[in-house]
Amino acid sequence: MLIALAPSDIRFMQDSIHHSFYGGGRVNDVIDQICYRHTSLNNIPTIEVTNRNGKYYSLDNRRLYLYRVLEKRGFLFRITVFLVSRWDERKFTTLNDGASIFVRGDTTFPHAIEETKKPLENLAETLR
Repeated sequence: MLIALAPSDIRFMQDSIHHSFYGGGRVNDVIDQICYRHTSLNNIPTIEVTNRNGKYYSLDNRRLYLYRVLEKRGFLFRITVFLVSRWDERKFTTLNDGASIFVRGDTTFPHAIEETKKPLENLAETLR
């Protein structure tokens, strides 16, 4: 089933990703190519996500990282994803419930889900 989600509404299953795609090409280079309009988002395959306990997790973490960075930079707000029922517990290595991921062998661009606090909580912290 196809659904539309914001990349920031999708969590990573793993704690890190390799810096290159399987077919070659560094993930961060592809991000730059999209930002400078040297390639199109249409060239990026649709990611698969699964729902677990009311949260969406990606089965395609490199592409989710790419989409999260592009969302953070204002290049997109929603993506179309395949919702699937698969779950591989062995691949679930995230240490922060999928909020962010580390890029092995390259720079990790800003992409993390930022928790927003209620105004009263911010005020209470300021007064401490």
